[in-house]
Amino acid sequence: MDVFSVEGKVVIVTGSAQGIGKEIAKAFAENKALPVVVDIKKAEAENTAKELAEITGKEPVWYAVDLTNVSEIKRFIDDVVARFGKIDVLVNNAGILDFSQIEDLEEEQWDRVIECNLKSVFFCSKYTFEKMKAAGKGRIINVASVAGRMGGISAGCAYAASKGGMIALTMSFARKAAPFGVSVNAIAPGTVEKGMSSNFTPEQSRKVFDTIPMQRFAKLSEIAYATLFLATDASSYMCGAVLDVNGGMYM
Repeated sequence: MDVFSVEGKVVIVTGSAQGIGKEIAKAFAENKALPVVVDIKKAEAENTAKELAEITGKEPVWYAVDLTNVSEIKRFIDDVVARFGKIDVLVNNAGILDFSQIEDLEEEQWDRVIECNLKSVFFCSKYTFEKMKAAGKGRIINVASVAGRMGGISAGCAYAASKGGMIALTMSFARKAAPFGVSVNAIAPGTVEKGMSSNFTPEQSRKVFDTIPMQRFAKLSEIAYATLFLATDASSYMCGAVLDVNGGMYM
């Protein structure tokens, strides 16, 4: 048995029309899993799914979903199970980056960040867990952030709080899900080249870069491979863990 295999697994990746999410979905496709693309951006989700279908040799699988809408979450998860009979892995990657400083952060922006980055993770996990619990197996992987481990350097308080909440949610969910054969873990990426860091100003980039012992930003593939590992049997005894993939920024 190849403990690093994900062949044949049905893998939902939220926020996978671009950036880290797309790279994660691509890594699963290249390793013979079936990635399900989920994103609020309809055209981008469809295009990404078509690209992945060229790798898998399967029909494109994608959903345009507003993950702050709980009824939409439940509907697409029910549809995935009806279509494929199972969900093996859920990767909660969708989220937004916010730089708002304390003095500038208003209620509307706070609520938007928490809804996109934390509320969506809970309800995607809740409805997926119901399916996995019935099957007696499954993996839920949350893409958090180094900001949730140590506070944001350039990122604002709302973003750091949402990712810290995601890490706490990972541990809480893991305790409840483990007895039913479902493992829940997280990764905490540092700054990623061509990811959300594309929105950094030169000053923000330098400020973050100077805190990284490895003196470089992460490659998208490095985050994808860490996620892939948590979906394999090689990580079968990991429960409520957080993999820090940040070049030594947090240790």
